[in-house]
Amino acid sequence: MAIIALIISIISILITIFITVRNLLAERKNVKVEIINQAYLINIKRVHLNIIFTNKSKNPISITGLSITSQIKDKIITRYGRYLKHEVAHTAKKNGEIKQEITNTTIPISIEPYGAIYALITIDLIDHKNEEFLNDSSYITIYTSRGKLKDYIYTKNIKKIDAISMLDFPNK
Repeated sequence: MAIIALIISIISILITIFITVRNLLAERKNVKVEIINQAYLINIKRVHLNIIFTNKSKNPISITGLSITSQIKDKIITRYGRYLKHEVAHTAKKNGEIKQEITNTTIPISIEPYGAIYALITIDLIDHKNEEFLNDSSYITIYTSRGKLKDYIYTKNIKKIDAISMLDFPNK
C-alpha cells in the first residue's frame, strides 16, 4: 500500500511540475517585432517606421514605447516615440471578405493574446537630421508593459522606402 501511495505522489508531483512549466512558457513575454521599412525625407528631422507587433503569449501585452538611440560625435543620443501619434491598421476577415481599417491612436498600443497589430510610428529627431542621426550605430529599442525587449534592431538593416509608400498597408 505504501508503495502505491508513493507512486501516486510522484506522479502528481511530476504532473504539477509539467503544468507549472507549461503555464510559465505560455504566459511569458513573447513579442515578435518586424520592422518592415523606414521612411524619411532628406533634411527633415523625423523618421517613420512601419512595424508589425505580434503577441505570441496567452496574456495581453502593450507596447508602451519605442526609442532610437544613436552615437553622434562620441555622444549617445536617444529619441523616444512614446507619446507620438501613429496609425494602427486592423485587418479582419469576415465571411471571406478582408476588411482593413486605419485608426489614429497614441502609444501605448494594446495587443490581445496571440494577436498582431500593424503600426506606422513617427519619431521626431528634434535637432538632428535623418542623415546625421540614422547611422551604422543607430538602433531601436521596444518597451512593453512586461519589460524592455532585449534585442537591438539596427536601423542600417531596415529597408528604406519613400514617405508616400509608407501610407499603404504592407504587402507580404
